[in-house]
Amino acid sequence: MARYLCFIEPRLEQTGLSGDRQVLVAAAFRTSAETVNNAGGVPPKYRDHAAHVAHYLKEYAPPGKK
Repeated sequence: MARYLCFIEPRLEQTGLSGDRQVLVAAAFRTSAETVNNAGGVPPKYRDHAAHVAHYLKEYAPPGKK
């Protein structure tokens, strides 16, 4: 899974995407980098999933990084 995430991340556009990069990668994992790029961020169909990812990123971030 980690290799695939590393494969997806460079395929996301560097500019023009709104949202946290980590959440965008999770959305691209769920759908595709092309879909995320075309939507300009997390597509509406995957926003609930992205919200869960964002929540857990905050929960599991080391102290001082939240």
